[in-house]
Amino acid sequence: MGEEGHASAEARRRFWRGVALGLAAASVLLVLLLHQPILRTLLRVAAQHFAAGEHLKLEFRVEGGVLTNLVLKNVHITPTGPSAIESVDVDLARADYNLITLLLHGPTEFLRNVEVQSARVVLNPAAAPLPPRPPKPHERITLPSIFPDRARFIDVSLIVRNKPHDFALEHVDLVLDPRSPGALHIGHLRLPGGQSWTNLSAQTSYANKNLSVRNFVLDERDQLRVVNVDASKIRSKTLTISVEAALGGPFSGSIWLQQTDYSLNTRLRVRGERIAAATLNKYLALPEDYFSGEIEQLNVDLGGVLNKPDSWNGSVSAQVINFRQPQIALDRCLFVVSAEHGRANLEQAELVQGANGFHLRGSAELPREVKQFGRSAMALEISATAVDLERLTANMPQRFTGSAQLNGKIDISGGKVNANFSASGGSIGFTDGTLDKFTGTLTATKSLAAAEANTPWFADLHSTIQFDVSNFRYRDYLFDAANG
Repeated sequence: MGEEGHASAEARRRFWRGVALGLAAASVLLVLLLHQPILRTLLRVAAQHFAAGEHLKLEFRVEGGVLTNLVLKNVHITPTGPSAIESVDVDLARADYNLITLLLHGPTEFLRNVEVQSARVVLNPAAAPLPPRPPKPHERITLPSIFPDRARFIDVSLIVRNKPHDFALEHVDLVLDPRSPGALHIGHLRLPGGQSWTNLSAQTSYANKNLSVRNFVLDERDQLRVVNVDASKIRSKTLTISVEAALGGPFSGSIWLQQTDYSLNTRLRVRGERIAAATLNKYLALPEDYFSGEIEQLNVDLGGVLNKPDSWNGSVSAQVINFRQPQIALDRCLFVVSAEHGRANLEQAELVQGANGFHLRGSAELPREVKQFGRSAMALEISATAVDLERLTANMPQRFTGSAQLNGKIDISGGKVNANFSASGGSIGFTDGTLDKFTGTLTATKSLAAAEANTPWFADLHSTIQFDVSNFRYRDYLFDAANG
């Protein structure tokens, strides 16, 4: 037999070997597809292997067809090492889906139905703090893409350990049906600040993946009239969230998000009037009496690419009266900030306390990346005239009397902070002492280069302070003049 005959025979053997391997692979795949117990066993083993890598012990029973629906029963998760999960117990969790739709149209349409019954999840973030990791400047930001066609949650609870109070969302019933109105019921809601409510309810609708929650009443002051999460355009990677509420006064807000290749185009609008500042205590996990006063007006209208500050444009303005905090008491606060063409301008900032007035103006370059905030060029001017020190320090541990004036400027350029302040005052009194006149100046510079680990904040800080004092009395000591 010649060389051509040998080559032809070898080619035939390779062909039939490939056919045999293909048939074997197809047979294995067919067995897996048709033999549901094998699929369920593989799923259980894979899930338990993954859980073990996260220091968790996972127990559950699998039912369902796996290829069209998945049913998990008697799910129990407990930690075996450091973990933010304290416990998870679920009687039943069911998901119905269509894998062909997933292959043809992506994840936005494949999940048909979700059902969860008798679930309790307890998280303790302090038990396993997240390890530090370097920021990823080019990490992609995406919208959630999976929204079920319908959902049903019966007796679901979530507890997050926190101090002084745990966050608790207990005994939640929620029905989302695109064909008929649904309802939301919460047996118990407690916020980290300690505020607590029981037996809350609202009406829901879920037509075309557009979720609306209406008439969610916390108390007489705080009422969420409409909360809307519109995912009807999620296939085009667009999501809109809006709120209309009464928080003492009218409040409305909306955020429009559209996913791009690497980030999110964003538009944020917020309007509010006559809102009690104490409302912030509830939602910022602060003591009940930490803030007080009234937000007379709040207006926010900002747009741009989420993680590219130099693309932001719009304005923010706020006016607050009778603002009180344990160490601060102000009669009026006014802020007006705008952003356009890569610059942010502090057009007006006033803090008024009786005759005391603090005024700020400035501008800053908006950087290309969020991590560059604090290093881009900035200039800020500060002035305070006719400062009544007795009223200014009334809520502070160390109190003063008399009056003072302050002028200063802070600017950032070339990776360095420069600060210049001058102050003067007269007839100043304090514990165990008085002085007739005081003048002083402060100049300081600091490099903004990346600091080494464990480097104190004052590393590479250079400052000069000059002062002159006349008729300075401290207890039994009297000085006609002092300077330094």
